Amino acid sequence: MRSLNRAFLIGRAGTEPEVATSRSGHRVATFRLATDRPASRGRDRTDWHTVVAWDELVPLVERQVRKGERVYVEGRIEAREERVRGGRRTRTEIIAEDVIPLGTRM
Repeated sequence: MRSLNRAFLIGRAGTEPEVATSRSGHRVATFRLATDRPASRGRDRTDWHTVVAWDELVPLVERQVRKGERVYVEGRIEAREERVRGGRRTRTEIIAEDVIPLGTRM
């Protein structure tokens, strides 16, 4: 049986990208993406996503993604456990396979 793990998001960058190099020498860019959806009582609800872009996407993200601007992100959803004081927590991230800056501030 096949399965599918895809995320397609259009939202606004909530942070400037942070670029680093992993221990294995790969470049990685991380930024937060806000998506809005209608909620009860007429107010929108904002969901926050952590987007992680590796290697060949890093230069594009570094040059073109800016806080407050709209961005299209396509990728897969990945959960990983982290140790935190007093136990563990699960962190969910979008591992980007395509990032398209849409440019218009929302």
